[in-house]
Amino acid sequence: IPEQLLRLMTSLQLPFRAVENEQFRKFIALLNSDFTLPSARTLRIRLFDRSAVIQSQLLDGFCDGSKLSLAIDCWSSPTRLSFLGVTAYFIDSQWHYRESLIGFEHIGGVHSGVQLAYILKRVIDRNRLQNRVLNITTDNASNNNTMMREMLRDSNLMNAHFKKCGHLPCLAHIIQL
Repeated sequence: IPEQLLRLMTSLQLPFRAVENEQFRKFIALLNSDFTLPSARTLRIRLFDRSAVIQSQLLDGFCDGSKLSLAIDCWSSPTRLSFLGVTAYFIDSQWHYRESLIGFEHIGGVHSGVQLAYILKRVIDRNRLQNRVLNITTDNASNNNTMMREMLRDSNLMNAHFKKCGHLPCLAHIIQL
């Protein structure tokens, strides 16, 4: 049941502290008097544990020595929090095309290219993708050019192919402009 409760809380976007609300507890007791609600802290721990399991499976089937492509995009939530999404594209060990969201990172402060490069390098390091990125597709924001220059400065991060043609501006964004 805790897994189902975690899914319920996240899908309804309820704060975990809701489980400590007296009325919420009474409602759950009406549904099942034998069920004991975990604490908000326990739910947070379970969410982090579940996230770690999912994170470890994102690149399942990605073979040693293989290359992949990344696409990134920044956006802001209705509450004005900014995020950088990083999607990996690769052919797995069974020769199936795969897409995997490997990073959904909070952007604190300004959206400078230097800041975006720092965040992207963290995602690449966390997933052990150094020297395995063929290219990165971005929209046409000027901070992405700065980000790419920053990425190219790190010789341990990007392979020779990437250094030649690693930045791909998104055709859909070009057409839209």
